[in-house]
Amino acid sequence: MNIYSPELKSKIVHEYLERKNDISISELSRQYDIDPRRVGEWIRNYRLRGKIITQPNKRKFSQKFKEDVVDYYQTHEETLEQVAARFDVRPTQVSSWKNTAQRYGNEALASQKEKAAKTMEHKQKETQQLTKEDRNKHEMAAEIARLRAELDKTKKELYYARMDRDIAKKVQALVKASASKPKRK
Repeated sequence: MNIYSPELKSKIVHEYLERKNDISISELSRQYDIDPRRVGEWIRNYRLRGKIITQPNKRKFSQKFKEDVVDYYQTHEETLEQVAARFDVRPTQVSSWKNTAQRYGNEALASQKEKAAKTMEHKQKETQQLTKEDRNKHEMAAEIARLRAELDKTKKELYYARMDRDIAKKVQALVKASASKPKRK
């Protein structure tokens, strides 16, 4: 694919517009040895946009922008070329976006970068939730360990309290038994 300078494009377009009645696009393209379709495209773009396109259109468009263009095309009675000129995009791009939206919905208009960002955002939320769950699990495990230690301590205290009670009962029984026996002289 040949890349033509903006000066050459401008020269050819202006020459055609000045000599429109005297020269055809085919003659002009033969004169400069350029494909007539390309010359015709430059002239159409100039008429629609009022400017010469100086570089290939390699811009990235957001999902919102694409939705706006498709919505505008569907709600206004303008040709594909007029809508493309209004939004400074190519007519084939408008047509492609429209078909994509009709077949797969507006979500399909998102760029790969936007889709990746949404996926990453979703994964980050999942990770944050997992992190919160992990923190909660860790906190719960620590609380369980603390409660088990407290339970063990309470069980020990209860064991010793029962032993003290049992000893006291036996002492009391012995005292009572020795009080009821007659004393020997």
